[in-house]
Amino acid sequence: MDKSIKNIKLKDLAFVVLYAIVLSIMFGILIGLIDSLITTQISFSLSFIFFFISSRWLGRQVRKLYDYPNIYYIIITGIGLFIQASIILVLQMFARQGNIIEHPEIFLNELVYIETMIYLFRDTFAGGIFNSLNYLITYLLYGVGIYIGIRETY
Repeated sequence: MDKSIKNIKLKDLAFVVLYAIVLSIMFGILIGLIDSLITTQISFSLSFIFFFISSRWLGRQVRKLYDYPNIYYIIITGIGLFIQASIILVLQMFARQGNIIEHPEIFLNELVYIETMIYLFRDTFAGGIFNSLNYLITYLLYGVGIYIGIRETY
């Protein structure tokens, strides 16, 4: 694996950013909306499964974009998958409070995502032991999904 910034091709970098960041944001919104619709029907979240599938697919697609792996491509993919996981978590929080389709303003307002993630991390340790365990298991599962996506880019 190359760690030199000199060996990065501009075309490869542009496509990696396009796939890893833009496609991750789109997948995050899509998975969050699909999960909110499923949750209203069966009261069970399938976002982990969708996230694992999308992160693995995204990692494979990013790997096809370049000939020689570079550590910066993998870091960009990891950032994109973290953004995707954050979007899914935030949309899950809004779906629990009500119908998310009635609030389209949250999709493009990045402050909503940042504030909700701050509240989510704060609530992780503010509640009881079972609340903290629930949040930590959620973070662990999304972390495993991010690792799966990153592992596919090698």
